[in-house]
Amino acid sequence: MEMRRHDKTSTPRAERGLLHGYWLLSGYGLRASRALVWLAIAMLTTILLLMAFGIPRHSPKQEATGTVHAGGGRVTFTLDRDDPQNPTIDRFTGKRFEKALNGAVTLADRVG
Repeated sequence: MEMRRHDKTSTPRAERGLLHGYWLLSGYGLRASRALVWLAIAMLTTILLLMAFGIPRHSPKQEATGTVHAGGGRVTFTLDRDDPQNPTIDRFTGKRFEKALNGAVTLADRVG
């Protein structure tokens, strides 16, 4: 692959570009450290985006109200919860970092 990446005569330019990207991202899969660095970069980017835009200010609280009839029978509950709101200040706090880290690790665990 390395020879094809450097061959300017018989290898099409698009293929050379793909090979160059593959080499840049993973070193043709021969170097685990490069793949781990890209994984760390992807997870850090995910954490920063979650902290900035993805985690609501407060976890929505559910309130259940209901009535129980004197003779027993059916119980009816109505669940009300507030819509989540993004914070306008203090987006990058330790608590939000912990929530974002848990979300990114869970996502990586489900994908991998």
